[in-house]
Amino acid sequence: MLTINFIRCIIYLDRKEIRGMVNMFRIRAILYDVARGLKSDPVILEKIIKRLSKHGYNMLILNLKYRFKFPSNPEIGLPDSLTPEDVKHLDRISKEAGIELVPFMNCVGHCSGIGMLEKCRHLTADPSGLNDGIEQLRVSEPDAMNLITDLYNDICKCIFWESSAFC
Repeated sequence: MLTINFIRCIIYLDRKEIRGMVNMFRIRAILYDVARGLKSDPVILEKIIKRLSKHGYNMLILNLKYRFKFPSNPEIGLPDSLTPEDVKHLDRISKEAGIELVPFMNCVGHCSGIGMLEKCRHLTADPSGLNDGIEQLRVSEPDAMNLITDLYNDICKCIFWESSAFC
């Protein structure tokens, strides 16, 4: 079920004055956050892609956070997370609809879903997990940089970009 805020967003897209303004910009995008109560359901995301295309949008920034099943680190990602196959499918659907799918991952900061894992806690600014430092990876730590590289490589294998956009 979609949240009220997302439904308001789609209704807002339907307003005539917004539809006219959308075409004024070269990049016409929205950010969809699969980790804030919204769904990482590929069926819902496919509907969103088609709806955005209908309204003249050409980019969907998909805020994955830790809602992706990273092959290199399968312990990251909740049970309902998107799989690499889901993202490849969404990328294909996006291209057909004239939408560029841009992955947005939290890799260094705002990654509490990663930092709270026992395997990764020692890579954070607060390995005790007692304060907000659990959300930041220490980039001075070689293992943290290796983790970040692995996560980006997993995503890069799923999406083809014409403009090499990545958040």
